[in-house]
Amino acid sequence: MQCFVSCATVGRARLGANCRQPSLHRLHCSQHGGGTRRPENVPGDWFVTSGCIDCDVCRWMAPSVFDRLNEQSAVKHQPASRAEELRALQAAASCPVGTIRTERPPSKELSLEARQSFPEPIPLGEDARNGTRVYHMGYHSHKSFGATAYLVLPGGEAWRNSAFLMDSPRFFRPLADQTERLLRTENRQLRYMVLSHVDDVADHDQWAERFGVPRIIHGDDIGYYGEDGLGGVEMKLQGTGPWALLPDRLEPLKEDAGAPVDVKLVHVPGHTPGCITAVVDRYAAFTGDHIAYSNTRKAFGAFPGVCWYDWNQVIDSIRGLAREEFVWVFPGHSRRYKFDSVPAMREGMEQAAQRMDSDAYWAMVPGGARRRRKKEVRAR
Repeated sequence: MQCFVSCATVGRARLGANCRQPSLHRLHCSQHGGGTRRPENVPGDWFVTSGCIDCDVCRWMAPSVFDRLNEQSAVKHQPASRAEELRALQAAASCPVGTIRTERPPSKELSLEARQSFPEPIPLGEDARNGTRVYHMGYHSHKSFGATAYLVLPGGEAWRNSAFLMDSPRFFRPLADQTERLLRTENRQLRYMVLSHVDDVADHDQWAERFGVPRIIHGDDIGYYGEDGLGGVEMKLQGTGPWALLPDRLEPLKEDAGAPVDVKLVHVPGHTPGCITAVVDRYAAFTGDHIAYSNTRKAFGAFPGVCWYDWNQVIDSIRGLAREEFVWVFPGHSRRYKFDSVPAMREGMEQAAQRMDSDAYWAMVPGGARRRRKKEVRAR
């Protein structure tokens, strides 16, 4: 029984003498992950162990192979083609806790291809504004409960030679090397690391050091959970914003500003006090843990069970974000989502806000964030 994870996943765990794969390190299962084969897995080589944290990453990365059964992931279909096995390997590399296993190791060639596939371009369709490009970084971290990090290449003229990293994956040197090569090929320079909120910072310090870039986070999130190692973040947002992010500077954005900006940072408090969303090219919104599409609920919205600050503000922030222009939502957790148009987005956001304000959703909000306003005050 083998586990295929990056060496960054295991931290200081001792690698076995048989760790010879050039791409995905081969470990004895006792050294990382833990758990036993779940009975929900179909028979075959590939399986998920009981150590799964139900982060959903493998299910949206390889939906033909993995599914959610009894509140954890399981293999519903054994990979039957090279493409499916490659996708399963990519999901295994991205699993934050290394619980995707196989009885027989894949070929070295396929393992290497899986590792070298990140950062992976995300197809946006032919309507991308100004050539906006987004890459999935893979290698999700257990420190952020498996949050998704993105490499963003805005399409506007001011950003034509620049890029930024949205949130943090695990720090894995081969991934950093591949990111550097991609940026060099694209004639781009990484300018910032934007942190959507305190939960998803993962290995931000190692990434910032590797690329020599400043980190951006809202000051209200620093110290929110106590000592969080964020005191050294170079750029701390204050107030309600919004802010214009340019390759060479960050500046407050006046509401009556005439020309649109390529990258706009919007304060969306609620999940935590300092949540921010990056709106890029009036096309894509990187929302952190603020809002996403839930495959479990089959609905677009926020997540009441993990609201750590104020559910009222979550609802208000959804309505505030709807005033921006975008069609793509790229979240930290759960599924990305594309609306048909900006008007459809605004309608969908309002529907989400109304749904979030229902009794059923309020019942799931933790007590500390459950300061529900009276209906006559909430009515709009």
